Amino acid sequence: MGAKNKRKKKSEAKPSAKVEPPFFRPFSGLSSGGPRSEIEPTAPVQAAKKSQRVMPSPEPEDVMTFERFMAGVQPLDATKASRVSKTQTDVESSFAKRAQSFAKERELADQQALRQLHALVQDGSRFEVIDDGRRVEGRRRGTDGGMIRRMREGSLPVDASLDLGDVAAQQARSSLENFVRERRIRGDTVVIIHFGRSGHSVLRGEIAAWLSEGDAAKHVAAFLSAPPEWGGENALCVLLANGAESHRGMR
Repeated sequence: MGAKNKRKKKSEAKPSAKVEPPFFRPFSGLSSGGPRSEIEPTAPVQAAKKSQRVMPSPEPEDVMTFERFMAGVQPLDATKASRVSKTQTDVESSFAKRAQSFAKERELADQQALRQLHALVQDGSRFEVIDDGRRVEGRRRGTDGGMIRRMREGSLPVDASLDLGDVAAQQARSSLENFVRERRIRGDTVVIIHFGRSGHSVLRGEIAAWLSEGDAAKHVAAFLSAPPEWGGENALCVLLANGAESHRGMR
């Protein structure tokens, strides 16, 4: 009993073993034989190598054939020449032809208008017209005065007459021009133009202007207010460019 108590006391008096804390070693797990990283860098390199293809070198025969076909060919100068499509060339050619045609037509029209204007001025300058408000008389320079005097006296026979009393002005001018041209072709010498039988009659001054200018003038040698027996102030007596006047270039 006494021995047991002694052993118990000894065991209780024996100090317990001291436990030291472990030393912190953050890189202890790393070693040369440690596990590899899961990302393998070799895969993209292998894929890149597979995408590269090696072009075969041209055969000597192909090179010689190409050089033979290209012999004598000279490159175009980029600063002086450019490739133009056939469609664009055709369009430009068409526009150029139309422009030339339009310019030619315009030139011809201008020349014709100039000739007409010259003819009007020339014909007007050849006529001497006198109008006192009641009676009118006009003659082409060089016309025989004896013929005009006889026509004024009413001693010349009248070959035909035209009544413009009920005709509008524009239609009256056309009718007058056609009438004097046709009667001159028939060989007539004196015709009468009536204009004062209605309130819508053509004015005497307008008819005198038509007879001394334009298309009708080249068929007329003289005109004057008709004698009383032929209509007086309401009519004009016209001497056509026949007989002696035809030898002076009146046709």
